[in-house]
Amino acid sequence: MEEYRIIKPYWTKRLEGKMFDEIYFRNGYAPDCPSLRVECLGIEKNNTHYVIKLGKILTINNANRVNKVPSNVFCKRCNKWEKWCVCKGVSNGSI
Repeated sequence: MEEYRIIKPYWTKRLEGKMFDEIYFRNGYAPDCPSLRVECLGIEKNNTHYVIKLGKILTINNANRVNKVPSNVFCKRCNKWEKWCVCKGVSNGSI
């Protein structure tokens, strides 16, 4: 698995010339947001991107928090439950 970052001064300062054993990914800013730690196998640089080589997933935290979001919403215009609806007639109800 790989993760990519565009070569910009922001990432150059944080990645070039450094070694990492693991990388911590977060999905949001909340204290209980879903997150995971992944083994870092190295960082390579091509013409446009830093390529971060990822290994095993070491830990997963708060993965069940994602399930608290309603899976479907009710569209009043279409009169049915959908994951999303392009007609914009969606209410705030959930299953």
